[in-house]
Amino acid sequence: MKITRKIKMLIIPMIILPIFFTILALTLVANVYLSAVYGDIRNINDYEQISNPMDTVDSILQQEVQVLRTIFGGKEVEAINEKDLQEINQTLNAHNSFLIVKKDNSIIFQGIDDLPVGLEEQLPTKSSQSGEMVSYIKNPDSFVIRQIDFGFTDGKDGVVYVVTYLGNMVPKFKEVAVAMITILIIIFCLTSVVISFYMYWGFVRPIQSLKQGTTAIMEGNWDYKVQVDTDDELGDLCQSFNNMRDQLRQSMVKQIQAEEKNRELIANISHDLKTPITSIKGHVEGIMDGVADSPEKMDKYIRIIYNKANEMDAMINELSLYTKLNSNAIPYNFRKIPIDAYMQDCLEDMSELENVTVSYKNYCDKGTRVMVDPEQLRRVINNIITNSRKYNDKDTCTIDIHLKPVNDMVQLSFEDNGIGISEEALPNIFNRTYRADEARRSMGGSGLGLSIAKKVIEEHGGTMWADSKLGVGTTIFFTLQMVQEQKEVAGDV
Repeated sequence: MKITRKIKMLIIPMIILPIFFTILALTLVANVYLSAVYGDIRNINDYEQISNPMDTVDSILQQEVQVLRTIFGGKEVEAINEKDLQEINQTLNAHNSFLIVKKDNSIIFQGIDDLPVGLEEQLPTKSSQSGEMVSYIKNPDSFVIRQIDFGFTDGKDGVVYVVTYLGNMVPKFKEVAVAMITILIIIFCLTSVVISFYMYWGFVRPIQSLKQGTTAIMEGNWDYKVQVDTDDELGDLCQSFNNMRDQLRQSMVKQIQAEEKNRELIANISHDLKTPITSIKGHVEGIMDGVADSPEKMDKYIRIIYNKANEMDAMINELSLYTKLNSNAIPYNFRKIPIDAYMQDCLEDMSELENVTVSYKNYCDKGTRVMVDPEQLRRVINNIITNSRKYNDKDTCTIDIHLKPVNDMVQLSFEDNGIGISEEALPNIFNRTYRADEARRSMGGSGLGLSIAKKVIEEHGGTMWADSKLGVGTTIFFTLQMVQEQKEVAGDV
């Protein structure tokens, strides 16, 4: 659910619910008030009558007054029927009302045991007008009095009073007002609690989780995960934060690994450079001390110094090349070339190598072409050939080169008869500066050759791997992307 929709939904508890419950409370309180003041209010439907007691009394007592009007209104009776009056009075009592019947100036029936003090003196006398009269008395207390005049057959005057007590209107109104305020306070408190709870779980809690997550990362706790409980923008933000944390953690791990490998590389290169430097230093000291006391010895010392210097130069060049490859600082000039013709050119260069025998077989279709950078590919092949010569304990180094198609790739294999690599060391030979044993380390070199070769092949979209047996030899494999003939365009080489 979107945050905008959640905010819109807050209108319900913030506005609609308080209004609804307020109206409901007013309705209930009004009914309680009317019932307390006027008794049974089943016939009261207009709440405006709360402020109009005269009309309210008239509405409430309409049926009973009509009965009294039928019995007494403008008539002459011999005597009153107390049983009928008791029944009517019992009904009136439910509405805070009661009956009083006077004959001349004497009360001959009263609906309550004790009349309020001073009420009898305030009762109006028989009216000179015909019909019935309604009076309002507020001293000693508030009463609404409906008067019905009649006569007795003996000539005496009679009056029926329907007295409704209104003295509890103000106290009851105060009680109702207090109750109304209390109810409204409860309603708004409950509404505030609901809104606060909703705001906390919907908005505050995700933000607090994000804050805790950022604090955890600042303290180096990369395993802290922000809990996502919502499906809105804040939930998406928390999920994005978790994704960012995962990516940062992976980046940090890679950075730490890279720094560790760099330290290892520097240590290995430093160790490898120390050997030729020590040799150069020793032979220079020999010349300075006069050990090379003949032209032959001098020539020998100078050649050793020259070879060691070339070895150091090659190691530095390999390190520089490896750095450029890893930083993508070397541009590739990819071209579509016939792989067979290219390998034939490479074989011509190999024919000049001493104590090296190379055989070549091509199982690819005639004219098969690959997408490569010729210069970088030649660097890979030269590196493989150099390793085969360097790590060979036979009188003659034999190298068998095979080409064959594999799906949409061309696979090249270089199999030699060298000393081989152990099964434990084989998976690591493409790691930079790795050499299988101290014997290989003593043969010089930076140990970056196969790592550089693999990087170049991967930049060509291929893969490189190896297979080897100790005492038998090693085979280096790599693949190159084959050019599909149907996709060729004019201008291809």
